[in-house]
Amino acid sequence: MIQKFPAQTAALAVALGLMTVTGVRADPVDDAVARFMDAGHIPGVAVAVVDSGRIVRLQGYGQANLEWPSAVTPDTPFQTASASKIFAGGF
Repeated sequence: MIQKFPAQTAALAVALGLMTVTGVRADPVDDAVARFMDAGHIPGVAVAVVDSGRIVRLQGYGQANLEWPSAVTPDTPFQTASASKIFAGGF
């Protein structure tokens, strides 16, 4: 089956190709977060990367609110709901 790619996809492919040619490298954290968000249909997430007890990266990705444009920042509050059980169980 032949699929037609939209113009945006072609433009992205060209841009990525140019980035490679000019020496710009993709960030592995950005790539991993993008895959995670795509796979889980997650609109936004805040990420902390910790190395030896030090925060080496703190960044927001995506949208904090789908009703109006609002980017996620490292300070964006999220509802944890049952996800906090994982942390509480460890103590």
